[in-house]
Amino acid sequence: MRKINESVRELRQNRNLSQNFLAEGICSREALTRFEQRGTRISAETLFQILDKMNITIEEFMFALNDGELSFKQSIFQKGISSLHNAVQHKDYLDQLDELYQSTNDKYYHLLSCLFTIDVNSLSHTSTDQSKIQYLTNYLNQVDTWGRFELALFVDGLSFFPSVYILNSYKTNISRMYEYTKNPHYQDQLLDFFNNVGMTLIKRQDLHILAELLPGYDSLTQNKAYASDRITYLILKKIVDAGATFQISMIDQELSILNYLGFESVAKSLQSFLETIYPTT
Repeated sequence: MRKINESVRELRQNRNLSQNFLAEGICSREALTRFEQRGTRISAETLFQILDKMNITIEEFMFALNDGELSFKQSIFQKGISSLHNAVQHKDYLDQLDELYQSTNDKYYHLLSCLFTIDVNSLSHTSTDQSKIQYLTNYLNQVDTWGRFELALFVDGLSFFPSVYILNSYKTNISRMYEYTKNPHYQDQLLDFFNNVGMTLIKRQDLHILAELLPGYDSLTQNKAYASDRITYLILKKIVDAGATFQISMIDQELSILNYLGFESVAKSLQSFLETIYPTT
C-alpha cells in the first residue's frame, strides 16, 4: 500500500495542478509541501478538502493507495466467494480467517468466517450452527448506523434472518442509508438488497412484508439508468398485488421487455426462480 502523501502528490501532478492552487483556501502551500514531501500529519478534514478539490472520491483514493488493487480486506472477502464451491479451499480459507482473527482481534475476520460457513452449509443443505447466525445478528444490532459493510453482511445472510427481522432492520437501519444514494456504490447495494429480499420473501410467501418494502424499491428505481431493476420492481409488485392468484403468464410483458433491452440473464433467472414457486399447470 502506498503512503498517503505520495498518492496525493501523484494525483495532483497527474492533474497538472500546482501546490499553490491546491492549497488555496485549505492550508498554506508550505504545509502542503511538507505533507507531500515528508508525510507530515494533516487532519482528516484537510485531506478530504484536498481530495474534493481534485474531484476525487474516497473510493477512488483508496483504489489509488492500493496501486489499483483490492485492499487486503477486500481481497480476503473475494477469496471467500471464490472458495465457496471447493471444500478443500474453503477449509483452508476458514483456517486463514481464524488465524487473522486471533492475531488481530478484528471482528471483520470472524464475521466473514461465520458468514461463509453459513453460505457453504446452505449450498450443501447442511444445518448451520445457530451461534454463527446469532453472532452476525448481535453485531448488526450493535451498529446504530449501518455502512456498506453491514449492509453487505445483511444482504449475504438474508435467507437466514426471519422475515420480521428483515423488515425491522429495513425500517431502523437500511432506510437511513437513502441519504447516501448519491454514491453509486450505496445505490447498487441497496438495489441488491431489494432484489435479494424480494426473492427471499416470495420463496417464504411473506408477501405482506414484501408489500411494506416495495415503496422503498419504487423510490430507488425511478432513475432510468436502473431499467432492469425498475422492471424487477414491477414484477414484484404484480406478485404482491395478485397474491394467491398470481401466475407467471401475468408477467410475460415484463419478461419480454427485459429480453428486448438486453437483460436476458435477468429475465431467465427471474423466470426460472418463479417457476419453482409458481409451477405452470
